Amino acid sequence: MEGSWNNPPPLPSLPPQQPMSPPPMQQPPPPPQKQSGGLFTGLSLGCLLGCGTMLLILLVCAGVFIFGIFALFESEESENFFDSPTLAKSNVKQTVIQEGDKNETIAVIAVNGMITRQDNYTVASSRRICKALRNAAGDAKVKAILIDMDTPGGEVTAADEIHREIRKIKAERPKLPILTCMHSMGASGGYYVAAATDYIIANQHTFTGSIGVIMSTFNATELMQKIGLQEVTFCSGNMKDMLSMSRPISEKEKEYCNALIQESFTAFAQVVADGRKEYPDVDAVKAAEFADGRVLSGAHAKELGLVDELGGFDDAIGYATQQASLANPRVVLYSEKGNWMDMLLDTKSNLRPLGVQDALPVKGVQLEAGKMYYLAPTVIAK
Repeated sequence: MEGSWNNPPPLPSLPPQQPMSPPPMQQPPPPPQKQSGGLFTGLSLGCLLGCGTMLLILLVCAGVFIFGIFALFESEESENFFDSPTLAKSNVKQTVIQEGDKNETIAVIAVNGMITRQDNYTVASSRRICKALRNAAGDAKVKAILIDMDTPGGEVTAADEIHREIRKIKAERPKLPILTCMHSMGASGGYYVAAATDYIIANQHTFTGSIGVIMSTFNATELMQKIGLQEVTFCSGNMKDMLSMSRPISEKEKEYCNALIQESFTAFAQVVADGRKEYPDVDAVKAAEFADGRVLSGAHAKELGLVDELGGFDDAIGYATQQASLANPRVVLYSEKGNWMDMLLDTKSNLRPLGVQDALPVKGVQLEAGKMYYLAPTVIAK
């Protein structure tokens, strides 16, 4: 036998095993590189923004300063303003519309926008208008006054204040012609003012008339019941909370409000009777077809005797020139001089030249509850 237990046969040789290499180690990602100059860039951006803001503020301040100086010391208007010692002491601005003899001045008073007692330039402020009227009438060089009107009317008290100021001027200077020129609108409270003047000129398409009074309120009873809201009111009398929105209006309140409305309407009718020879008394006005508060065109108003002539601004100047026997009149807009903030923030001020006016009606006017208005229905917000 080949082999024995003592001499076992050689085992077959195995191929040599290759040594196992360790798995490759993953390289850690390189650390993020710092952006060079990052802090410097942030600081630079902040400085630029800060400098830009400061520069903008400085430019605005410089513009305000220059604008104020220009408005205060504008050569032509400053010369006109200080022509009269009386006007030099008042806050009144004169803007020359038509050159002419300074001793033959036709003063133009603008009544543009809603007539109200609010003291700003976006409305026909009764305080500012009355002040301009007083200063124009107090200037001996003024030989006629023209009310340049484009208004749907407004508050009862504000319209009455202007009306009374015109009546006062007529009593003080009975020979001073005062007339009204209506443009787009001269309705309700506007007509209340115009009725105090000697002569009314309107465009054939002017909206005028609307002789009447309106007062409104809201009633939210059903809404409050639906959402479970209840108002608790303590008052000294059952009419003290008249026109409350939280309950139905009583018959007593309706009768009382109607009485107030009729009282104010009677006053309006008296104003028309005093200013229009076609209507000798209050009853004649109340019996007229326009007594229901309707708006009239200028042409229809002339037929009814509420307007004297159909025309425009130049026609009104011509009539004033004729009535005052002027040869070469100077036409000047009288208005209260605003401060620098008024002129900067209010681009709709009545300091603007004539002709740059808002088209009326512009927006619906939201009436204040419980306040009476002489206001055309075309501008009442629904």
